[in-house]
Amino acid sequence: MSPPETSAFGLIRSGSFARLWWAGAIGSAGDWITIFATLAVASEIGGGTGTLVALLSRILPGLLFGAAAGVFADRIDRKKLIVIADVGRAALVPFLAFAGDLWTIVLINLGLELLAVLGQTPRAAVIPAIVHPRNIVTANSLTMGAAYGTIPLGAMFNFVIGFLPAVTLFGLVPAANASIALAFFLDSLTFLL
Repeated sequence: MSPPETSAFGLIRSGSFARLWWAGAIGSAGDWITIFATLAVASEIGGGTGTLVALLSRILPGLLFGAAAGVFADRIDRKKLIVIADVGRAALVPFLAFAGDLWTIVLINLGLELLAVLGQTPRAAVIPAIVHPRNIVTANSLTMGAAYGTIPLGAMFNFVIGFLPAVTLFGLVPAANASIALAFFLDSLTFLL
């Protein structure tokens, strides 16, 4: 547990919360990289409708299963559930590089988001156990800042990756995905940190 009255910098510098926070921040940056890349691929495949369908497939699992995931997460070891969710996402996200149609994108997105919902609940629930009660508000603020403060990093990475050579893997990656496929492979690695 962190000492009382620890600064925000002190919380993310060392200790259990720091490890949880850095893993979450890196994972969130990867999530945003994949979200922007997926929307670009969906737009290339299906135009505005493709973008909407891909976006909905990222939002709906949280809306529909968020509460149920909390109940489920309370019955399973939190650490195991976090590991299962992250390893599952690491295994699933590279398949987006090979998605050649909207339905494949939707199915992969649904799987990714279901795993994300299952992993988010135990991450949030463990904070009071590793942070002094006086630091919980700061810890929660840092966690939210990492989740949404990494949006510009995801956007910037996708902008930069557009200038890199396309990844085709000997023709296995569809043309619509080739310029952005690296984003999916990088995001997969972020879940393993």
